[in-house]
Amino acid sequence: MYCKNKIVFFIVLSIVTIVCHACFEQYIKTGPDLLSGKWQHDTFQKNNIKIIDGRITLYSEKPSQNIAIRKALPSFKPGTVLMLSADMMCKNVIPGEQPWNKARLLLVQNDGKKNRWDLPHGVAAIDGTSHWDSYRGIFVIETETQKVWITAQLSQCTGTFNIKNIRLHSAIKNPVYLWVQKGILTAWAVFGLFLLGSFITLNQHRTALKILLILSFAMIIIGTTLPKDIKTRVSSRISDQLSENSMVLEQLLPKNLPKTGHFLFFAAFAGVSVLILKKDFFLTILANLLMIAGGTELAQFFVNGRGPLVSDFLIDAAGGLLGMGLVIFFRNVKLHDGSWH
Repeated sequence: MYCKNKIVFFIVLSIVTIVCHACFEQYIKTGPDLLSGKWQHDTFQKNNIKIIDGRITLYSEKPSQNIAIRKALPSFKPGTVLMLSADMMCKNVIPGEQPWNKARLLLVQNDGKKNRWDLPHGVAAIDGTSHWDSYRGIFVIETETQKVWITAQLSQCTGTFNIKNIRLHSAIKNPVYLWVQKGILTAWAVFGLFLLGSFITLNQHRTALKILLILSFAMIIIGTTLPKDIKTRVSSRISDQLSENSMVLEQLLPKNLPKTGHFLFFAAFAGVSVLILKKDFFLTILANLLMIAGGTELAQFFVNGRGPLVSDFLIDAAGGLLGMGLVIFFRNVKLHDGSWH
């Protein structure tokens, strides 16, 4: 009954989160369209670009080319929140070698020396063949930004890319959304602590293991609730530091450090959970593990710049199952040898 109550709570909170995300806009646009002036492109690309009645078409047959059209934002203030939106479709777009080699709409900030690709910049990156759909991105102008470019491009890929109704507006956070955001994140935090407490109270001993459980849970929550821009910067700094200190670490460093970290923290959390419990609570641990993995993903509906991904849920669940499996395996080996207490 106790486990069923948790599952019911999880289902209800999940439904409320999804409904609130669908009903409340995070940002609302203010003022007129900020885009003005003509689109610019390199002269040699004129045969690859057409603009008819405001509809832009980019075409490329050479995967080595970067076909792009751009427009500068004439004036802006640091700290301004901008909402860039457009309708887009593509036909037979074959991606290039890199993940970003697709049909893309971007807002690029330049600090006077270089384009800041470390900042959020993509509205969407699409490939294949798709029908018209609406896309929107939210961007904050940084203090050091000196230029802002709106760019549509076929980034070293082939195919046809169509864009229309490109609009850029200043935006503010929806006050109602802020209240909903606080309520949803608080509810998920309470639910997470409830699940954590259920493990801690099941065994009055093994204090050191409980501390490890709390630490691994805290790292999972930190990784979940960091806004996207902060998460990217932290990950980049860690990768740079490890690469500078050791060439061996640079070679061993995983390509996606945040996902690897989440995998390992879920493995640690699940493994320590098994160690804490004296009896066989496999199904209880598994249910809690899946609810934490699912809850941390759903909560990202309301974390700035983040969003839930099925792939991340599977990575978290896989890490937890690996941690459980390893501890159960070695526990059985120890029991068989008569040396596990």
